[in-house]
Amino acid sequence: MESARVYFGNLSYDVTEQDLEELIKGVGPVRSAEIVYNRNTHRSKGYGFVEMLHQDDAVRCVEVLNDQPFMGRNMIVSGAKSKGTDSREEQDEQETTPTKVEDIELAPLPKENPSFFEEEDEPKIETVVKEPASAETAPTEQDDTEKKSSDA
Repeated sequence: MESARVYFGNLSYDVTEQDLEELIKGVGPVRSAEIVYNRNTHRSKGYGFVEMLHQDDAVRCVEVLNDQPFMGRNMIVSGAKSKGTDSREEQDEQETTPTKVEDIELAPLPKENPSFFEEEDEPKIETVVKEPASAETAPTEQDDTEKKSSDA
């Protein structure tokens, strides 16, 4: 292992940094624990990283905890490169980084088929008239003529 940083995979989505820290304290002193979350949903992605105080503690952590059950799942524990250089972090960063509009290359529009650009039929406007719920509450033509004669 190159560093004191350890990868923890196949974690339950309910595991918190505190849970992970408490588990690992039995192996050796922990500098930091981090669970990776989805930026949009703020839900755990099921993996994280722990930085041990010493590199030999990190090696022991991998030996002791790999493929051990924790909160209903068998963990995958392996050595990680130092922060920012681990390929799993780079992959996560690529997945969550939005694409800029400038980075998108548009295909040219077809020129050989001009009918593609011709307008289709004019849009049609439809009027929808709902019938009243009951005949008693609906105004009738007779009511309208009575109103007009009383107004005059």
